[in-house]
Amino acid sequence: RVALGIVATSPIPPALKWLEDLFPGRDWPSHVTSLLEKDLLCWGEHQHLEVPESVRERVLGTTEVRSRFDNAWIDALEPYQNHPDVAAFLAVKYLRRDRFADAVMVLVDSAYAVEPGSANDLICSVLRPVLESLELEDLEGLSTHDVTRAYNALGMSLSRKGDQEQALDWFEKLRSHSRSAGDNWGIGQSYINAGVTLFRSGDNAEATNRYEKAEKHAREHGDDQLLSRALHNLASLKAETDPERALDLL
Repeated sequence: RVALGIVATSPIPPALKWLEDLFPGRDWPSHVTSLLEKDLLCWGEHQHLEVPESVRERVLGTTEVRSRFDNAWIDALEPYQNHPDVAAFLAVKYLRRDRFADAVMVLVDSAYAVEPGSANDLICSVLRPVLESLELEDLEGLSTHDVTRAYNALGMSLSRKGDQEQALDWFEKLRSHSRSAGDNWGIGQSYINAGVTLFRSGDNAEATNRYEKAEKHAREHGDDQLLSRALHNLASLKAETDPERALDLL
């Protein structure tokens, strides 16, 4: 019954190897064979295990039982949360347990670590509805700077995904929040990352405008890292049209 409960509460239909890696100490091949013979499990696509809905309802009949298995998954996934796919599944489990701040932070940390591609898109698909549905400023466990990082992370994730208009909206929200919170780092990030987003959308003139604002902000507040990024990005834009100016910026 424990094995069936673990499978029934998996974030996605699990492969046998996944269960063996995350929940060692159980004879998973024997458990799975027995449950398949009893029609309590079935094989889905790509040899992943699925639990019939009628069986799931019987196994997870109470909130207490579901909570116990959800917590077992949290314990199993937390050591691997630096992997983006695991971070997304862990966040789903945190949300089921009303651990909203933990869900936000694990997604944000992964959003800063990924490149454009499937991992970024997965994180974005979970992070976006979370940030759209929660008032982060009122969320216990998140500081104002955590909220700043979250808005910035979603904006970058959307931009990498190709949703440039939505990304710009979140960078505007980031700037507004950062000004209210007195977070100069967040204001600078809103300029530089909006510039990257505008460049990706093909608007070089507005991208230049944001990079110049990032440069000015960086000089005013002694943000050397931001200054380096702004000058590099400006130089890249001017490399073809004004190479001498590009060299001066570098």
